[in-house]
Amino acid sequence: MDMSPVLKTSITDGNGLSNGVFFHLFSQNITEPYVPNPSKLVDLYDYAVTSLFTNLFATEDRYAALNNRLPFVRSQPSSNSIDPMAERQPAMGLIMSSVTDIDHGDTVSLACFNETLLRRFLVNVLGNDFGSSITNLINTTAIDQLGSVLGEALTNETNGGTVFTILIAKDPKLTISHLTQSELSFVENSWGGTPETPFFDAFDLVKERVTRQESFLNSGGFASAVYTDNGGDGSDDTIVFTGGYSLDIQTISTT
Repeated sequence: MDMSPVLKTSITDGNGLSNGVFFHLFSQNITEPYVPNPSKLVDLYDYAVTSLFTNLFATEDRYAALNNRLPFVRSQPSSNSIDPMAERQPAMGLIMSSVTDIDHGDTVSLACFNETLLRRFLVNVLGNDFGSSITNLINTTAIDQLGSVLGEALTNETNGGTVFTILIAKDPKLTISHLTQSELSFVENSWGGTPETPFFDAFDLVKERVTRQESFLNSGGFASAVYTDNGGDGSDDTIVFTGGYSLDIQTISTT
């Protein structure tokens, strides 16, 4: 199926600070991903929505088999920035399913980081690469010190060949909003959708899915994202994901 969806997003930390508005998009043919049980049909719109969030919700190594056909999702700030480090958004959480967590249902969830999930992800992506001393540090360092301590430890592990900066923000909010017509035109002009598959606002695809319930996550204290129609006519709709933490890992090679 040829498809060209785009999401408009912004993230604020617990102090309300934001690094701006971003568009997440792809324009290509998508096919059903590999799944453990091939008898179960995959809703390609579910798959498209999950794909659009892959720059905001991380995939762990053990989930990689499901992502061998993911579309390439571009993340584009809505305006040019002279600060290259501002042209990025942090990870808000994990993509979860029965593959990553055996007690999860058959659907896929976007789970915001709480402290447990954040440490789990860091162990999977950093502890596995750098060994038991880093894993122990991830599991035992106070959460409010973890970013600076872990960044320094990883830099030391590479003998300064790579400088790691790990930013962990508390109480972030991810907001999904409708694109204006001028914003859709900006995307079209920047990324060149085709007449057969013009870019479209994927807001409603996300909205249709925020009412889904996942008992595995509900039992762990998670709550669904919140849809609000402030304008009453679709003019000021938002979907908000509220997380415990966000994560941004920045690396600079010095060799």
